Amino acid sequence: MTEYVRKRYKIPAPGPLEVSELGFVQGSCYRRLLFAAAEQRGFRIEIIASPDFRFLMRELMDVNTDPAEEERKRQQALLAKLAEGKVPTLGPREARVTLTVFSDFECRTAPRWRPP
Repeated sequence: MTEYVRKRYKIPAPGPLEVSELGFVQGSCYRRLLFAAAEQRGFRIEIIASPDFRFLMRELMDVNTDPAEEERKRQQALLAKLAEGKVPTLGPREARVTLTVFSDFECRTAPRWRPP
């Protein structure tokens, strides 16, 4: 299974590809697996495996759920994650529109050398 994932996602062979089980998918016999390669600068992917470990898939769809409701829940979770912690805000918390700005204030220029 690890060799298949290595080839599928083009992970170079030198470093180990670790797999750990994250548990079962809600009330099913499908397992959530986490594949990670330290050598590949943080390569991490969650994959769902069939009970016999023959089939791997990125997403398992439950036909008993409403896809629009699931998407709404995903969006709310993402928004909550973006807003967690102490972040500077402007305007009312219950605004109809939320704008999130990602900025990089890190200086990219080399420091100036000053003679001693």
